[in-house]
Amino acid sequence: MNENKIHGKINSNRGIGGKISAYQRIKGDLGNDVNNRISKDYNSLVNKPSIEGVELKGDKSLRDFGITYVYQKTTEEWNSTPSLVAEKGAVYIYTDYKHDEKGNDIPGIKLGDGKAYLIDAPFCDQDMQDHINNLIIHITQNEREFWNAKVRCFIDSENTEKLVFTTN
Repeated sequence: MNENKIHGKINSNRGIGGKISAYQRIKGDLGNDVNNRISKDYNSLVNKPSIEGVELKGDKSLRDFGITYVYQKTTEEWNSTPSLVAEKGAVYIYTDYKHDEKGNDIPGIKLGDGKAYLIDAPFCDQDMQDHINNLIIHITQNEREFWNAKVRCFIDSENTEKLVFTTN
């Protein structure tokens, strides 16, 4: 039997550099194996999602995203706490503020200013009612009927696709 012998000195020098990352093997949509990095610390992630420019990091409230709080109760429930200061920017809905002729509840809305008691804050519909009742800036029903009666509409007898509008 013939034996081969190796003579001499053997040195093994190898260096490894880089960053060690954890990997998880998952199946991709097409059935291919895809290696994806996993981070166990959400706050260290790059390109975290955001809403309205606010990065989703830490404990956030709806206000952080510009979302106004909306509260709703009956008039009796709201009035049971007369010393409640209305939060600035919050919307308070009185679910049974008014009733129509059929007895249906019509909600009323108040906006919080952060200073006044909610019970003293005006309902938002007052400005709208003042605007609606301002006959100087609106056309009255009589005026509307007068002008509507002056306009007539005909179909052109030669071209049935044409409408002709005339006044008296």
